[in-house]
Amino acid sequence: MPEETSHHIEEAQVRRAPRFSVFLGIGAIVGLIVAFVLTYAFELRESATEITYSRGQILGFFALYCVPIGLGLGGLVAVIFDNVLRRRARTVRIDRESVRDIQPEPNASVTSAAAGGSDVPLNPPAPPRSDGASPS
Repeated sequence: MPEETSHHIEEAQVRRAPRFSVFLGIGAIVGLIVAFVLTYAFELRESATEITYSRGQILGFFALYCVPIGLGLGGLVAVIFDNVLRRRARTVRIDRESVRDIQPEPNASVTSAAAGGSDVPLNPPAPPRSDGASPS
């Protein structure tokens, strides 16, 4: 089969980039750990309103604040890393090679006249099927 090849040189920047989802996940986990530590760092005591909360409820309250703060701090660290790594980007030259097979159109019928014979198609169209479906 004949092939068509083309070469051209491009420039591209190569750099490392942090995975933001990893930093956000670690931030959320750190926020949950901080909420857990804050929950068990203080003793339970009754308030003046005589409402008592269980440790699980207190953990939930702290988690409502600590997990989003951890997400934000994790995202901030990822953005800082991204900016630092962007400054260290290198420009490289890339030799790009494209190879494409040149094929005749699949619907074009080759005749035997092209092969030196009569004008009868070598690949005649398939007869219609009796059930109305298209031939495969």
